[in-house]
Amino acid sequence: MPPLSAGHPMEPMRSLVCGLVVVLLHGGAACAAGLDGGDEPSSSSAGSGSGGASAGGADSSTATQGVGGDGVSSTSGPASSAGSGGDGGSGGASSTVGASTTSTASGGPIVVEPGDLVITEIMANPDATSDTYGEWIEIYNATSVAIDLQGLVFRHEPNTPAAVHVIATSVIAPALDYVVLGKSSDAELNGGVLVSYAYPGDIGFTNTGDYLAIERADATIIDHTSWGSDAPQGASLSLDPAFSSASQNDDETHFCPGIAPLGSGDRGSPGWANPPCN
Repeated sequence: MPPLSAGHPMEPMRSLVCGLVVVLLHGGAACAAGLDGGDEPSSSSAGSGSGGASAGGADSSTATQGVGGDGVSSTSGPASSAGSGGDGGSGGASSTVGASTTSTASGGPIVVEPGDLVITEIMANPDATSDTYGEWIEIYNATSVAIDLQGLVFRHEPNTPAAVHVIATSVIAPALDYVVLGKSSDAELNGGVLVSYAYPGDIGFTNTGDYLAIERADATIIDHTSWGSDAPQGASLSLDPAFSSASQNDDETHFCPGIAPLGSGDRGSPGWANPPCN
């Protein structure tokens, strides 16, 4: 377009057109040059990209930056690109972090805490059957939710790394109820006891005194008890229900010989509430 002299009747229209060019193309300098000397606008341009601003030269290379809802991306060069963003932005890496407190020894999103489980009865010295099959442990779940014992640890000697057993499969202790674990789950061999989980035979009790603990994998003790006198022959060590907490079963005098008859002739109450000690 030829240059217009001052006062030309088309000059206001040209000024309006250049104003639009300034807004759309950010080419203020080029428009000014056109008003002054009649030159065509420069080939430099700025346009809107995908979610951001772009600026380039005649070589058609581009640089774009998009800010999305989750991140920022930048691309350089005609064929570069990265990611995808939000709010019209192009790009961005996203990260999802989930946090939950769980344990393989729990039946839900809980961690078994000290006192949640209580050792309430131990058959350390069976008579009608051998120790190889007849020893068992009764555990009471003192909480209002079922607990899966899988992943918990039995320790029968304090401070002895080898004297442990990790419960390898799921075994549920119902809420406010009992579960029995023993050397054998075969009722014909173990004295007629319903055993929910059988642990290895090398986990055994000493009749003249022993120690038993339930621990988490991180070595937190949930409950423990011990006895220093002879275990009654053919009868369980039965915790008096008046002392059925994880702290009260630390006292050996709160246990007494089981009295309920079992099918084999031994005595105890595995899987149900103990009778009071006289």
